[in-house]
Amino acid sequence: MERRQLLKQSAFAIAAFSFSRELFAKDAVNQPALNGSNAILNNMIRLGSNENPHGPSPLAKQAMVDAIHISNRYQWDMNSNLRTEIGKMTGHTKDHVALGAGSSELLGVVSLWAAYKKGNVVASEPTFKLWMPAARRMGLPTKLVPLTASKHNDLNGLMNAMDEQTRMVYLCNPNNPTGTVSPTSELENFIDKVANSTIVLLDEAYTDYYDVPSMSNLIDRYPNLVIAKTFSKTFGMAGARVGYILAHPTTIKQLNEFQAWANAGPSAVSMQGALAVI
Repeated sequence: MERRQLLKQSAFAIAAFSFSRELFAKDAVNQPALNGSNAILNNMIRLGSNENPHGPSPLAKQAMVDAIHISNRYQWDMNSNLRTEIGKMTGHTKDHVALGAGSSELLGVVSLWAAYKKGNVVASEPTFKLWMPAARRMGLPTKLVPLTASKHNDLNGLMNAMDEQTRMVYLCNPNNPTGTVSPTSELENFIDKVANSTIVLLDEAYTDYYDVPSMSNLIDRYPNLVIAKTFSKTFGMAGARVGYILAHPTTIKQLNEFQAWANAGPSAVSMQGALAVI
């Protein structure tokens, strides 16, 4: 596959994903703009956005303030340093890690990778949908499977909805917006049955809020398994936009090809904050 062709595909994806965010904003509940002139709004806890009301840690804040002085420089070394530290934090190497401006950007990158293979994607309803409009515009129609009566992801239903054209299954665990968690053994069984033939995009943005293990220990066994993580929630850095994915090194290399500049989504300021948080 020629890099010029990949960059062309990436350009279309970036445009589509940007447009999808505009659509998402229109559909979202109207919320007042937060600015320094209104202390009440600044201290508001907005559950609809799942923001951490406490914000970044003092160390992260100071690191970001200090990093302003190096904002005139590209973050060449920081990319590698942050990936290395994330690898240590999760029990992997830096080659298992790719960075993005929040995990949402990376959901779009994985969707583009799946769309390039031509077919469809299967996901739960309701679930986190920010990436879906861009995926559809890239020729990846979405088949939605209702949750169970207990509001859990219907793993059997997702498998039954798959066909020979299914290129990706998206699963948010714990699920957004229901907060329900799939039992570990059932999720492992699901991955074992699906990931050998189909991309499994597992969104773990909320695992830090639960006593539930990450499935990232399986990425070396299943190259089709991609785990999306973020610094937005428990680390309180939603506005800083730092996300990452964990996957087999071969998969990371393929996904990097769909980024105009691999691993450079977060700014130098944001990366320094993330390093301080770790």
